[in-house]
Amino acid sequence: MAIELNPKSSESLKLRGKAFKELGCLKKAACDFALASKLEYDKEANVALKQLKSGFQRISERQAKCILTYKESQILEKIKKAQLILENQKQDQTEEGISIELENKVRKQKYETESESEDSELEIDTEEVIESDEDLPQEMGNENLKVTDEMRKLANEKKREAFDAVNKGELFKALDLFTEAIKLNPHLTILYANRARVYLKLQKPTAAIRDCDKAIQINPDSAQPYKWRGKALQILGYWQKAAKDLALEWRE
Repeated sequence: MAIELNPKSSESLKLRGKAFKELGCLKKAACDFALASKLEYDKEANVALKQLKSGFQRISERQAKCILTYKESQILEKIKKAQLILENQKQDQTEEGISIELENKVRKQKYETESESEDSELEIDTEEVIESDEDLPQEMGNENLKVTDEMRKLANEKKREAFDAVNKGELFKALDLFTEAIKLNPHLTILYANRARVYLKLQKPTAAIRDCDKAIQINPDSAQPYKWRGKALQILGYWQKAAKDLALEWRE
């Protein structure tokens, strides 16, 4: 009321500033103290204003520290996610170890390539572009299937038989065995990735892409599906898309 009667009263502004300060309305208090000092120098108002400015500075420093702490927590979270991705990759590599052992046993057979990498038995010559295969879509299994321990065990047995068939050059038999394994455990990324490799060996890149798409849908952090899809796109002549997938293979 006093300020309404005399808006230029520094004493009234100073008193209201004190009231605002007691209520915790620091910005309003600072405005009143600043205006009071401007209208008529008042030592008490000036001291109070300096205290408030110092308080605002400390608050800003605390806010900056909180932001820094938050950013550090985000970095730690990203590191944890990266570690989880690495663990998933190691699991896929363990599954691939079976194919390495089988490859070493039959290295002297005619159908093997000279490469001794884990994927050597299925390396594809991609120098020539081929036409897209028009076969009907392969079976993908029931994604809603509840897989039991017994089914997982049978799926692993079928997978081993499929690798054995690949190493014997019985690629169509290998396809059937991988398909049986997928029906038993449709949630295992490596099954689709390995069937895609067989399709590539049979020069069926479109079928290989379908399997890789499914594998990536299940586990987008697995590198193998990107590798085989990249090779399939390459032999179909989709160079840009192929380069993108082959780059993702090494994203870790």
